[in-house]
Amino acid sequence: MASKRKHLTLTEKIKLLDFYQKENVSARTLADKFGIGRTQATDLIKNRETILKLWKSHGNDQMKTTKRRKTESGNINEVVYEWFCAARAKNIPISGPILKEKALQVSKEFKCENFKASNGWLDKFKSCYNISFKVVCGESKSVDTETVDEWRIKVKQLISSYEPRNIYNADETGLFYKILPNKTLSFKNEICTSGIKYKRLLTVMLCINFIGEFEKSLNIR
Repeated sequence: MASKRKHLTLTEKIKLLDFYQKENVSARTLADKFGIGRTQATDLIKNRETILKLWKSHGNDQMKTTKRRKTESGNINEVVYEWFCAARAKNIPISGPILKEKALQVSKEFKCENFKASNGWLDKFKSCYNISFKVVCGESKSVDTETVDEWRIKVKQLISSYEPRNIYNADETGLFYKILPNKTLSFKNEICTSGIKYKRLLTVMLCINFIGEFEKSLNIR
């Protein structure tokens, strides 16, 4: 039976990763030294960049409050924030209800019976970690901006000899059966992109020419 994961504070995780980097040891050695499971040690190494980002953002504040007793709510917030960073790093949209549900899940793991993931808690959490609510911008994450700029120049040359009514643009869009939220909680300076493809949809092809005349839409099943 797999051992239960041990909760580590952000400071403890940084100490573990610092030891790993300096000593160049295995995940098994880390697990033995810090009293955690090998799988947990491997996960910490894998998520090193996310943990370091969290430390750079809030590590100094945490150091200033080491003499202050850490509350159960503070432990929950730390774990939820780390999970949030990992999700946004993968461009997964996270809404308020999803975040509250994760907080409740973590509170059960910590056996914090008095914790409530209320709207008040969510507002304080967003304010503390500089998080805002933004609209996700479809496929922009997968677009190479340099390629776009080059194409804009090239397409002007290609259409220069055609009449406007003979210049068409066609594109496809998805009509989804099921989809993640189109808005997400994110960092205030973060560009929101989903980068995720969904299979449960109908594909619709739209076509229109330069002067606004359009062809009948096509459904591709």
